[in-house]
Amino acid sequence: MFRLRHGLIAALALAFLVSLPPPAAAVSLNVQGYTSGGSFTFADSSTPIPVGATLKIRVWVDLMSCDPVTVDWGDGSPIEQRNYGGSFAGDWTHAYAAEGAYVITATEALCPGTNVDTLTVTVGSSLLDPSGPLFMPAVVGVVLGIVGVGLANGKVPPAGGPRGRIGGPGAGGPPVPQPRPRLRLLEGIPASMVAHLVSLRDIPMRARLQFPVMQPPRIGIVPGQPTDLWEDVPCQHGCGKLGYTVAGWFCRNPTCPGRGR
Repeated sequence: MFRLRHGLIAALALAFLVSLPPPAAAVSLNVQGYTSGGSFTFADSSTPIPVGATLKIRVWVDLMSCDPVTVDWGDGSPIEQRNYGGSFAGDWTHAYAAEGAYVITATEALCPGTNVDTLTVTVGSSLLDPSGPLFMPAVVGVVLGIVGVGLANGKVPPAGGPRGRIGGPGAGGPPVPQPRPRLRLLEGIPASMVAHLVSLRDIPMRARLQFPVMQPPRIGIVPGQPTDLWEDVPCQHGCGKLGYTVAGWFCRNPTCPGRGR
């Protein structure tokens, strides 16, 4: 009786498993990156792909896929087809010859039926591409932003001397209005804090403050010559390089005489 009961339970469980539909998962694709100038760059679908670069995508298929898998790159080129032979994923490459937004369509055969997934990629120059039309405007915008921050952090000198009065000392006339002080335009641009960032442990003992946090050293601008925003800034005595910390700017050379103001 015990064996009959367990045999009946096993038969019911087997019938239930047979009646279940086969496992299925929709086909999917994602961008792996692109190759340009001989080097591979990791990227996703939100990253603009340079024109002429070789785009690499990965297409994942269903467990019940029975081949073939096709990819339409969306630019009018011939649709590619491949048999996975039981593999779950495969890499595909393609190069776009013109800028634009392209919809990539991947299709797999399920026997019967098909699964379809799409992905949109953008082909064109990014802001950091030196050959792109937006590179120089982006650089000019960054430089002007740095100059604006430097002007905003500059201190306005106080008006010199006491206010005079009409008729000389002791006269009872109204005070003479003083002209408003003019804003002083500081020369150069502030040195990069990121390029000079160091730890307080890198600063020699008894090193004195060279420049406060809000008054960084400045890099001179020579008309007609490019300005290096990442240029190393020397100490005030010219015997070493400055380092930027949370406490301000310090000389990193322990042998520099008079390391500070």
